[in-house]
Amino acid sequence: MIVGIGGAFAILNYFYLEYQFQEQRQLDRRLLSRQVQDLLDRSTTRLQQIGSLLASVGGFASALTGENYAGLRQAANVFNDFQYDLDIERLELFKPNARLFWQWRGTPTPAQVLGPEEQATVIQVFREEKPLSLLLCAQHCTLSVYQPVLSQGRVVGVFSLSQSIAQLVVEHRSLTGSDLGILLADDAGQNAYSIPKWSMRIAALTHLDLLAPFLKNVSEQSQDAVTASEDIHSWKGRYYAIDVMPLKDLLQAEGSVLMISDVTAQVSHIRRAARDGILLSGLSLLTAELLLLFLMRLPIRQLRRLADALPMLAQGAYTEARQQLAHRTSSLNDEITILSATALTLSHPVEEQALAITHKTTELAAERDFVQGLLDTAQVIILTQTSQGRILTANDFVIQITGYSQTDLNGKHFLSLILESKVGDDLEQALLGLWNGQRKRLQHEAELLCRDGTRRFVVWVHTRLHENNPDGIAILSVGLDVTDRVEAENRMIWLANHDPLTGLYNRHRFQQELERQFLEADRDSTRAAILLFDLDHFKDINDTSGHLAGDALLRKIAQELKNRVRKTDIAARLGGDEFAIVMPNQTAEGALAFANLLNQRLTEQPLKIQQKIFRISASIGIAMIPEHGTVMDEVMANADLAMYQAKDRGRGRAHLFSYDDQSKQRISERTLWKQAIQEALTARRLVFHYQPIAIIDGRKIRFFESLIRLKRADGSLISPSEFLEFAQLTGLINEIDRYAVEANIRLVTEFVERAPAGAVHVNLSGSALTNRDWTVALKSALKNNLLTPDQLIFEITETAAIADFGTAKEIMEDLASLGFRFAIDDFGAGFASFSYLRHLPVKFVKIDKSYVTNLMDNPQDRAFISAITTLAHGNDIEVIAEGVENEATLLALGELGVDMAQGYFIGSPQPLIGD
Repeated sequence: MIVGIGGAFAILNYFYLEYQFQEQRQLDRRLLSRQVQDLLDRSTTRLQQIGSLLASVGGFASALTGENYAGLRQAANVFNDFQYDLDIERLELFKPNARLFWQWRGTPTPAQVLGPEEQATVIQVFREEKPLSLLLCAQHCTLSVYQPVLSQGRVVGVFSLSQSIAQLVVEHRSLTGSDLGILLADDAGQNAYSIPKWSMRIAALTHLDLLAPFLKNVSEQSQDAVTASEDIHSWKGRYYAIDVMPLKDLLQAEGSVLMISDVTAQVSHIRRAARDGILLSGLSLLTAELLLLFLMRLPIRQLRRLADALPMLAQGAYTEARQQLAHRTSSLNDEITILSATALTLSHPVEEQALAITHKTTELAAERDFVQGLLDTAQVIILTQTSQGRILTANDFVIQITGYSQTDLNGKHFLSLILESKVGDDLEQALLGLWNGQRKRLQHEAELLCRDGTRRFVVWVHTRLHENNPDGIAILSVGLDVTDRVEAENRMIWLANHDPLTGLYNRHRFQQELERQFLEADRDSTRAAILLFDLDHFKDINDTSGHLAGDALLRKIAQELKNRVRKTDIAARLGGDEFAIVMPNQTAEGALAFANLLNQRLTEQPLKIQQKIFRISASIGIAMIPEHGTVMDEVMANADLAMYQAKDRGRGRAHLFSYDDQSKQRISERTLWKQAIQEALTARRLVFHYQPIAIIDGRKIRFFESLIRLKRADGSLISPSEFLEFAQLTGLINEIDRYAVEANIRLVTEFVERAPAGAVHVNLSGSALTNRDWTVALKSALKNNLLTPDQLIFEITETAAIADFGTAKEIMEDLASLGFRFAIDDFGAGFASFSYLRHLPVKFVKIDKSYVTNLMDNPQDRAFISAITTLAHGNDIEVIAEGVENEATLLALGELGVDMAQGYFIGSPQPLIGD
């Protein structure tokens, strides 16, 4: 700063002196101009006075009027005597026509023509009748004065006197000390005193030998004389300033008057003053710096220690920093000492803060690593987007399921990941609102399109972040891959309406379609055919070749039906080997033709399994809507009767239902059974026998299964296989289910002393899983604390469970939530998939006796039981084997891991005491 101040002072001093010099130059220029003007004015006035005197004594007027040359010659002699005293070079006398009449120092030539400037001047004097002056330069410059010559009050001529300006130049030099020069235009440039660069010549100049080369040198550097006047010029160790004044400002002449001043003294003075100022400033600066260095020696040393200590604090070397700060080099309590003490004091809390920050940083790093690991390992999709919907980052799970790399995803538009056909206007508008900030949160479902073309079902939740989020992140998107759930739901929906083995409609969906067909027939007066059939000798195929062969046959039949039925027809598997077809807008003849063709196709395509060939045929019953029934149960019963008629006629046949005598007999039989069942329900003659179920390991009785019997009025018992079919056909099966549940509730609550030890298994029909009537009494007893859920276990067949899977699952889960347990009865007889049944709240699986009877001789049955047991145990389900008739079978089941056994070897069904 001091250097700057000193330098600025020296520069300002220099410019001030320069300014003073320029101001003085302006004053000198004006003074010189006035002096030149004064000299010219005096010279002009002097010439005019001399001219007036000479005109009066020279007889010029008489000479002009009488053209008397004798008088002029006499006057010329007088002029010769006074030439040097008057400093006059030439006298001339002009006539009014501006022609030269007489000239002194030369032979008169009256006819001579004047130059343009002189002629114009002479004419102007004649016209204005007043004297004028004119500067003329040829070889040298002369100042001429033109005066009118009067005779008898009028102008008769013009008299001129010419004087060299050399004396004027010399006089200017003596008065001002400056050199004076006159420059005139010179286009030729051949004169020794020409200045070609300026197209001028020197007409007059003091110190000609010195200054003429100077002017030529200046002309090499400046464009013209006016430009040259703006600078100071150096020449042979001297400095000159040039002032320029147009000649026409002084006389009627073109050219320039140069005033050349020697300013060497002034320039030297300015430079000397500037030099002295710089030297003085430098000495002052040096002195100040030395004094400042002396005064700041100790503070600087302390500052150096402080400067060394502060980086130590920043680097965490707190002990070394304190050692530096504790050393004092001055006893003064100045600002530096206070700063050092403050830094020493602050070092302790800074160290504590640094340790806390280090600890916190370690924790944050651990949390960050945990969060990053969580993001990378979490089985959810995590994306960040810009406000334009461009993807910025993605976690590893995105890369894993989509097949895209991080590079592929960066900058990719979010909508490009969603299946195009699933991007509706509503979703696109919602996303646009999220991107432009109109929405803060958005949740939707969409199909994610992977790189290999596969699709994933994803539930997305988008959240808009703060606007000032770094890296341009505007939206956090979290997606849950629900593909497995959606596929499972779709599978469940499909299974609710389809048979899993064959892919045909199941009984539930068939009944819905049949009801719809009745409505259409009633509304549009249309007809339809019902084909009901089962496979001939199907049990023989199962018994001889195993259930895999039976499954293959069922799938073959289903495929044949799919190939043969019309698009409007409905084919279904009702259970086991029983199939049904609804054929809308079909005649009886067309239905018979289709049935016969189907049997023909089955006969022509035998089934080959394990080197065995099985001939396939079906017994097909046909009933027409509305001729053979106006309600579903009636027409299905008639189709069933027709199917049995086909069987009676030799199997492999089709039969159209008709109200002939034999059919009437069948209908009469159904009516009788309906009446008998209704009477038994009313008189409570449906009784139960109980068969024990024992734990194989230890052979302890654990449960009892209630088996229904119909007691006639005479006391004889009828097996359920004889009357349950008619109960199903007549719609009384629901009442039987409700009767069985209510009877066993009363047994375990009101007749405890008669009830068997252990929970009671209650058999339910397939209708129980579509009709909730039987659950009313159950829930009421539970609500009134009369019953505990562990007292009853409900058995359903696997075909009933999958007939209407959705409703069955709903009813079973409702009761399971109350604590009741379910068992799947006759498992394996309906060829249901275990993976399908495991979605139901089942606690027990009862293996059908067809797999147990020949267990000792059939390895396939052993493999089946072993597999089912393993799968069941893996799903926390216990296994019960039915039909155990001997010790060897029981031991074999124990070896296979079966939990419990039921059969005549364990105990036969027995009535309760008092029944």
